[in-house]
Amino acid sequence: MGSSPQQYQAGPPQQQFPGLRTAGLVGRPDETQIAAPGTTGLPSLEVSSNIFGSKQNYPLTKDVISIGRDASNDIAIRDGGIVSNQHIQLLRQGKQFVLIHPHPDKPRTLNGLLYQGRKIRGDEPFRHTLARGDIFRIGDENGTLITLAFNDGTGVQEEMVVPVQPIKLGA
Repeated sequence: MGSSPQQYQAGPPQQQFPGLRTAGLVGRPDETQIAAPGTTGLPSLEVSSNIFGSKQNYPLTKDVISIGRDASNDIAIRDGGIVSNQHIQLLRQGKQFVLIHPHPDKPRTLNGLLYQGRKIRGDEPFRHTLARGDIFRIGDENGTLITLAFNDGTGVQEEMVVPVQPIKLGA
């Protein structure tokens, strides 16, 4: 124990990328690829955690992508319980992706979503066509945040997501 979980990549042997840490975030061994930061040409989702200090970039190569804590998801986020077993789904519509919350197979999520300052409850239906730079967060009352940042694959640089640290309440 004490080492970070394995990274999984379909196809050729896994490559290590400088600065890419994996603690807490794991994709499915049979289908999910971990892309190098800055990969262009394919839309991707960067998943990061303010607690684990990890960040991974997942190319969005399938038409339907499930995201959640359960290992059966296309993007499995092991975070200690912030993310629901099946939290959201990404659905390709033409050249765009639509984020669907809660996951169509579940009536609700534990912690909902945060988007542009708005709290989306766990039982609140929400659909959003993703655009370059969209940032969603899943968090709890203790300040733990999982950040999902969408890259449309055009190669246009966006501002870096500022790391968010937990705030200790009640000194």
